[in-house]
Amino acid sequence: LMAQHGMVLGASQGLAAHVLAGQGREAPCHVIKVKRQPVLHTTLRHILVQESDDRLPLSVAIGCCKHPQFIESLEWLLYEAVLEHDHEYGLGTSSILSPGGVDKLLFPRVIKLLRYFGEYEDVVVRCARKMDSKRWPLLFSQAGEPAALLEQCFHSGRLTTAACLLVILQEMWGFVSSTPHSVRLLETALERGEVALAADLSRFLAKANSAGMLNTSHVRGVHEDIGWMAKVDSQGRVPVVDALVSRRARQLLERFEFRELIAMSVRMRFPI
Repeated sequence: LMAQHGMVLGASQGLAAHVLAGQGREAPCHVIKVKRQPVLHTTLRHILVQESDDRLPLSVAIGCCKHPQFIESLEWLLYEAVLEHDHEYGLGTSSILSPGGVDKLLFPRVIKLLRYFGEYEDVVVRCARKMDSKRWPLLFSQAGEPAALLEQCFHSGRLTTAACLLVILQEMWGFVSSTPHSVRLLETALERGEVALAADLSRFLAKANSAGMLNTSHVRGVHEDIGWMAKVDSQGRVPVVDALVSRRARQLLERFEFRELIAMSVRMRFPI
């Protein structure tokens, strides 16, 4: 038991074939395989079930926040709480909101515990990606609206997590609810030089555009002349994306940042 790392280490014995040097034949040899199993999420769950006071599980979690698999443990804690709640109460949320019963249920108490940590949105998103989308309404009924979580991630600079929430928004309510956020994220990703993420966002917008669900009436301040791109193959291109990339390219040229310009051109398929 490695309490300082929040995990249990175990070893198992097995056999493996070993080629004898100079003889060209194999001989069996014994091998020891070491396995590790995180136990923090199990410990926190046990405390939450046994104790009505939230201060003890919070104290234990804070004491383990420097463990290498701390975030993964919180993720598994939430994942198992959702599955258990789904199994006991079904996908409906009426049981969660029953008077006097909220504090006695594991799922809401896990959410309350996770909100104390700055990685809360990351844990929720990673948990959502692990589970079947039919359980997302149950998860977000307690974890918070995906759009609100996306805003929090956007303002705290966690663009990758915000982009994952775009997919969740699109799956739950369609492109109409997600495309306004995706344009903002694309613009910020380009400004920060996160071209891999910007390329993923541009493909997301291309899908919305091909589905006829891309509404850019809310976009302000993008005034780039991209008429010269009429000579370029326009299949799969999105005007608002090209305008944002063109503006960023102009900024990079003005600052003589040619390496960043070329990297953006390659990843965004933008001719220069």
